Amino acid sequence: MAFFGIIILFILLGAIFGWLAFFSNRKLSKQLDDVQKELRQLRASYTREPHKEIQKATNPAIQENVTAKPDIKENIRQEQSLWERPPQPEKYDDDRVSPTSLAPVSPHPLPDWTDNLKNNWMVWLGGVCIGLSGVFLTKYSMEQGYLGPGARIVAGIILGLALHAAAEWLRRNKENHPSFAALAAGGSITLFAALLTALHLFKMLNPTLVFILLAVVALVTMALAVFHGPVLAVIGILGAYLVPLMVGEGPGGSITVLLYALIISASALLLMRYVYRDWLWLGVLAGGLGWWLLTIGENDIDAFRGIYLTLFAYLLIAILSADWLLQQTRNDLKQARGIKKYYTATNKLENLLPVSLLLIIAAQCLSIAFHGFADSAIFNWSPLVILLLVAGGKRQYLSFHPWVLLILTLAAWLLSQYDFGRLNPLNTGELLSFYWYCAASVIIYSFLSLYNALRSDDKPLWVSLAILTPLLFLTLAYVLSENLEASLNWSMTAAGFGALYLSLAGIMMKKHGKGMVPAWLFIGGHLAYSLAVAMYLREASMTLALATQIVTLSWLIRKFDLPSIGWLLKVVVAVIIFRLTMNPWLLSYPTDIHWSLWTYGGSTLCCFIGGLQLGSRPELQKWAFGATVHLFALTVWAETRYWLYDGNVYSHEYEFVEAAIMLNICWSLGLIYHYREQFSVNIAKLYRVYSKILIAFALLNYTAIVLATFTGESWVWSN
Repeated sequence: MAFFGIIILFILLGAIFGWLAFFSNRKLSKQLDDVQKELRQLRASYTREPHKEIQKATNPAIQENVTAKPDIKENIRQEQSLWERPPQPEKYDDDRVSPTSLAPVSPHPLPDWTDNLKNNWMVWLGGVCIGLSGVFLTKYSMEQGYLGPGARIVAGIILGLALHAAAEWLRRNKENHPSFAALAAGGSITLFAALLTALHLFKMLNPTLVFILLAVVALVTMALAVFHGPVLAVIGILGAYLVPLMVGEGPGGSITVLLYALIISASALLLMRYVYRDWLWLGVLAGGLGWWLLTIGENDIDAFRGIYLTLFAYLLIAILSADWLLQQTRNDLKQARGIKKYYTATNKLENLLPVSLLLIIAAQCLSIAFHGFADSAIFNWSPLVILLLVAGGKRQYLSFHPWVLLILTLAAWLLSQYDFGRLNPLNTGELLSFYWYCAASVIIYSFLSLYNALRSDDKPLWVSLAILTPLLFLTLAYVLSENLEASLNWSMTAAGFGALYLSLAGIMMKKHGKGMVPAWLFIGGHLAYSLAVAMYLREASMTLALATQIVTLSWLIRKFDLPSIGWLLKVVVAVIIFRLTMNPWLLSYPTDIHWSLWTYGGSTLCCFIGGLQLGSRPELQKWAFGATVHLFALTVWAETRYWLYDGNVYSHEYEFVEAAIMLNICWSLGLIYHYREQFSVNIAKLYRVYSKILIAFALLNYTAIVLATFTGESWVWSN
């Protein structure tokens, strides 16, 4: 009974706060009438005695009176009408429609939400109390068994309808006030709770019927919010997300809750087509993703989680633009520059859409990493891929999202198998299903990307996605396979992709000449070749095989005039330099073969030959020759240690001869990077820092030699 008393107290508090605010409004209205009466008298006096105009203008008291009163009037007007209904936005078919026509702004804009909350806190509290009282009344009657299930649900529905009827009658017959909106919001929350309880706990009604009724309540609440104002929007719509937490858990309730969250999200988004507010968008995003997060540990909805995120993303994209088939084109290539065109929407209704979809992508990838692989992966995680590829093909500011989804998905699959510092392969029974998932993903990405490339002005982005996706999923499947030693089949598969890409590139070059499509085919062919080498050869041989690509890439740039792939040449050279520089900490090699000569020396020779072929590209040639000198210095260092320590290049010894050689190597590399800084465009500062570090290390080495010489250290005098 104590709990029942608390519920009654909530109802009384809500009513008291609402009526206090109502009578406060009546007092303000009376003050407004007095101000208007005084203003009429002042105007009449001004009309009768025009010669007193100067006196009024110079009299501070009168001037203050005239200017201060309209401020009071304006404040009262804002207090009375917090959300005027703007005209319905026009439908739009092309990019020429301005954002203002899509989201008309009320002639009297809302005050800041903090001021609104500060001035109307009793109204907000009253609305919350009314909504909670309806929910807790239903729940308490269930727990105590006062009424049967049917009677409880009927009582909740009657209470919700009564609150709505009272709010509407007051709005029509009295001056509009936020307390009436709070009353209507309590009615909506009560109806949501009653219908959700009928389905969630009692299974009394058909699920289809319940979801239809929930949708009707949500749509009616959305329509009434246009008239009542933001109080109904916040408490009735956004507050509806919290109803399942108060109702409680039922069997199989997670899917029900997610479908309910989609209905609430759709109603709030429809409301934003009439009155756009950023806080309403953020509330929808918090509610939709909040229920994804609260149910992430529920295994019974693993097969539905990706579909839910896809439906939520679809609502965000489709409702605000009324583009249900996602066929309206948003191509802002001429208005946007650089990477900004991939995340900026010029349409005000969609200005938060790119960031919102990135959060949904992150949610799906976290779900993959958390739950791992299941047989339903194709049907669970592919819908969002299809949605973003279709939407990105029409909306330029979403065209980069498929790339983000691809990269994060690959990382999520690796993270799902990462445990205690090592990457575990998939179970034997899961491998076949995982291969089918990878194949299906490749088909979806490549087919839709090629389709977008045919109709888009931004072809390089889509062509690169279509070409590189098969290689990335091939790498993922290889890494997560159970037996990495049997790599010949994997290597042959990668080599097959490389041969296909290079053949297509040659054919296209002959027919259409140079372009970005052949360039990306060449890039894909070289990446496939690198994968084939990495999957089959030993570490030392793999480094040399990668280095041969410097020669082939340089030849392609010279032969077909493709300076656009110069960055790929720099990436290959940088990978080889990093690999050979960090070898002492990354890899270990056998001492029975002279691997240092062909690995370091062979890479140096390949870089030098590549530089010779770049005579028509002076900047690339200087870059290649600078890398050649770096590799030559590393070769001298490796060969010195090979001969000093009987083939053990990474021996934990440091003799005087090596110290002298290292001094010269570090000093030479420091001067090399000082030289490369002069013709670098993007990373000149990095070269400068690296040069100073190397020279400082050389000076430190020299200082150590001198001090050891004067102090008679044995490692100096013994040599």
